[in-house]
Amino acid sequence: MQESTAKPAAGAEIAFGPGHAPVPVGQEPYLPFSSPAIFWRPRCVVDSPMLAQVPYLFWLMETLQPDSVVQVGLGDGLVYMTLCQSIERLGARGSMIGLAGADEAPLLPERFQRDHDAHYADFSVLARNEPSEAGALVSGNLDLLVLNAPIPEDQVATLTEEWLPSLSERAVILVCQPERVTRHGALRRSRITPPGRPSISGPMSAGRGQLDVILAGRDQPDRLTSLVPEIGDASTQIIARQVFSRLGEGLVDALRREGLARELRERDADRQRLSADIQQSRAEASALKAESEALQEAMTEANRRLAELETTSSAETARVVALRHENAALKSERNRLTGEVARLEEDAVKLRGALTAAKTARASADVKLKDLRAQKAADRTRHKAKIRALHDSRSWRITRPLRRLKRLLTRQRGG
Repeated sequence: MQESTAKPAAGAEIAFGPGHAPVPVGQEPYLPFSSPAIFWRPRCVVDSPMLAQVPYLFWLMETLQPDSVVQVGLGDGLVYMTLCQSIERLGARGSMIGLAGADEAPLLPERFQRDHDAHYADFSVLARNEPSEAGALVSGNLDLLVLNAPIPEDQVATLTEEWLPSLSERAVILVCQPERVTRHGALRRSRITPPGRPSISGPMSAGRGQLDVILAGRDQPDRLTSLVPEIGDASTQIIARQVFSRLGEGLVDALRREGLARELRERDADRQRLSADIQQSRAEASALKAESEALQEAMTEANRRLAELETTSSAETARVVALRHENAALKSERNRLTGEVARLEEDAVKLRGALTAAKTARASADVKLKDLRAQKAADRTRHKAKIRALHDSRSWRITRPLRRLKRLLTRQRGG
């Protein structure tokens, strides 16, 4: 949300709220606390119980113009960022210290942290310290002490004995949501309110959050004391509460409208996505229709072919029957051949036995033949030896002429 200092144009309305009539600009009563600050637009907005108190906080900061501000407990960050924005708008004369408790992580929401570092880091310091550990950060007189978290029992003494005495003469204590901070915690309201000092209690703006203002110092501006019930005019205080309430309700309504606008944008984006999905679905439906028609044509062709197959099925059936008969005949022939093979195998076994016996007989005959050949060779050797002995004998030599004569006579006879 962009910050703006422009006041509403004449004839416009300051704010709207349930049960309240709008107050046209230019016709509102004179208010001693009226200022441009109540129309500042907050730079950082979040759905917070303290959102409706932002115009009141802007007005308080402009009224007090504190030089030193310390806030204990950062919470959702709205109050601290509102005070930082106020100091920036007032010329950045003051300094801010924000102390976060150990259970507050991170120090600020991410988008608030970015805005803080970009716009307020030159005068604002954030730290995760208890009051007793922040002595080095908090020095000098405090003009504004903001309590935005319950104070642990062991830290109450530091707050009441060290910090409260260091408050300046124009110091103010802000207690955010007192029910949470002082009424049910270790810190009681009586321990932080100096004796005899007034306060402004209750919701200045309608909403979930409350903001108690304790005027701790004695030097307070008139337009702040004018809101104290015991000091100021009751009608002025009623009008002030109405103005702050309507301005606060305006911020709440603006945030609600922004949320509704964001929801409408999201719904419009969803509608566009849905429209695109519908278009895509239609395109897919057209494609499916074309595919269905193609499948129908394919089914028609398949039915035609099926009819052709059914027409030829009778012939194929007869062929199958003939093949079955042929198969039966082949099985019978196979059985016959199987029996023949069995008979031949029996004959083969017998022949193998006869062959084995023949081989055995042949082996025996081969042995006998070998023995006969050996005997024949021995007889031949003996015969040759006898012949040689005969030739070498004396009678063979004596009868040689007779043998020669015999041969001649034999040739002559033969001739």
